[in-house]
Parts: sequence; C-alpha cells; structure tokens
Amino acid sequence: PIKNIETTLSPYTCWKLDPAGKTPLHALPKTGNHCFIFGSEPGFKDFPNIQTKTCHIPITPQADSLNVAVSSGILLYTTFNS
Repeated sequence: PIKNIETTLSPYTCWKLDPAGKTPLHALPKTGNHCFIFGSEPGFKDFPNIQTKTCHIPITPQADSLNVAVSSGILLYTTFNS
C-alpha cells in the first residue's frame, strides 16, 4: 500500500477512464497535473478524500470495450500529441 496516498495525489486531478464517463478524452484540460487511473480500481473507494473525475475514450457503438493496454496507448498518444 502507498502511505499517505491522499497527500501524494493532492496536487493532481485524478481521472478514471470509464465508458460511462461524461468527458471525452480529447476534451480534458491541456494544463495542470493529471493522474490517470486505468482498469477497475475498487481500492480507491478506500480513500474517500481522493476526488476522481471520469472521462471516456469515444469508441464506435459496435465495440464493447477497450482493454487496459489499448486504453493506455490511446491516452498517451492523445496526451503527448495534442
């Protein structure tokens, strides 16, 4: 476990990728400190002081979901090429 996780993450806006998230990935702010959470992270429920926002990667309705490797690749590409 990470000690003092609330303190460690306090300078960051924490984003959780979630297919039901309202904010599309390309609309995230381009400035500031961001932390991205991939996959199902039930452990964050243990830290109620960590505020997370949700965002999503727009995909075609025919696709069910993206795996974590694909999602992280898209996020890194979008973040560093915008």
